[in-house]
Amino acid sequence: MGKNKTRQNVFKVAGSRSLKAKNKAKAVTVQLKKATKNIVQSRTEEINRQLASLNEVVRQSVPEPKKIIANLVEKEEKSKQEIVEKYEQEVRKEEETLDELANFNVGTEGEH
Repeated sequence: MGKNKTRQNVFKVAGSRSLKAKNKAKAVTVQLKKATKNIVQSRTEEINRQLASLNEVVRQSVPEPKKIIANLVEKEEKSKQEIVEKYEQEVRKEEETLDELANFNVGTEGEH
């Protein structure tokens, strides 16, 4: 009955030595390194292939924008010509109406 038990502190924080032992970094296996290297290499090869095909497409389509620009310039010239023609037609109509007004005879004042 009289055994002398030492009471342990319930709220004791673990010592730094035990934490360091548990959290030690572990070495990466060689196979994992090889697997990641193969994955990265295959991805870069796939991206290089895609970039090469994209490069070919871009180089083939270089003359096309020149045609588009030429078409836009032609459309602008046509639209400018249409605007000029409309303006000339309006001027002719104004001249005709002015001529008609000048030739219009107003009746004499005594006729009602």
